[in-house]
Amino acid sequence: MQIFGTDDASLNKAAKLLKSGELVAFPTETVYGLGALATDERAVLKVFEAKGRPSDNPLIVTVSSVEMVEKFVGPINSSGKALMDAFWPGSLTLILPIATSCLPNVVSAGLKTVAVRMPDNAVTRKLIELVGQPIVGPSANISGRPSPTKAEHVESDFRYRIAGVIDDGTTPVGIESTIVDVSDEDNITVLRPGDIREEQIAQVVGPLSHGPVDTEKPKAPGMKYRHYAPLVPVVAKNGGVEDFLPYLEVDYPLAIAVPSTIYRALEDDIADHMNMDRELVLYDLGEDVKDFQHRLYGILRDVDETPAKELILYVPLESDETAGYLNRALKASSSFEDGL
Repeated sequence: MQIFGTDDASLNKAAKLLKSGELVAFPTETVYGLGALATDERAVLKVFEAKGRPSDNPLIVTVSSVEMVEKFVGPINSSGKALMDAFWPGSLTLILPIATSCLPNVVSAGLKTVAVRMPDNAVTRKLIELVGQPIVGPSANISGRPSPTKAEHVESDFRYRIAGVIDDGTTPVGIESTIVDVSDEDNITVLRPGDIREEQIAQVVGPLSHGPVDTEKPKAPGMKYRHYAPLVPVVAKNGGVEDFLPYLEVDYPLAIAVPSTIYRALEDDIADHMNMDRELVLYDLGEDVKDFQHRLYGILRDVDETPAKELILYVPLESDETAGYLNRALKASSSFEDGL
């Protein structure tokens, strides 16, 4: 695997590989994506093979401009245009009607819609411009594992499976994009929460639909299968300091990931509670939900490098603000404990 920089020469090399049907991982503001030419069925099939991804899990198509989108989708309705104007480039994926025969069926899992995004990363938009066509962009990880927020994560999963990765440092958002289905303007639905909240979307397009969503034939990734999980079992838990203190006394190697306020309190108590016959790994999730999102996948990857037999992962109460983090944390978890 080649590690590319973000200079023009490196991007030209990466674009050449993509145009020849190879796979190249690329940075976005959310997580790193696994790129292949969206119009090349063989290249797209390589993505499914490399990731071990189920074929009924549609891919996100990544573009550098609205003009590029218009070449392979049907007419974009007023809600779709308004959301593009409001949030593109950015961490919002839109489900749009696909134009007949413009993309291989494998991209959309045979559906009549396609997921499209323009990332808020100038390096990747430049890469797509150099390629001259859209690229698919699922997260650059083995399916089911935590998504990559650093090039090193991509290298760990795909060292001998893909041609290269463009290293642009740590992604600033840290969780995947919000996905909104605008294919039916009378039934606009958030299919996957993310950094862009429902309230922000509703301010642009009006009231959203909250009816049942088909998860057996999903229109978007992240809806059907378990995702984001490390090898170490994860227990999602909410509550305060007193709810996490008992974990300091367990008799097996353990990891705990909590907000900064709880982290500092646990640090103060470790000396009194620590059983020196086993190891404890303590992770600081940060001060707020933005921090939680940014640090989550790094923690989920790092814990597999520790002796921990279990990760106790803090989850907040459900709200519009916490929906994206909560969705990823619960999907990564094998169980949930209510501390409130």
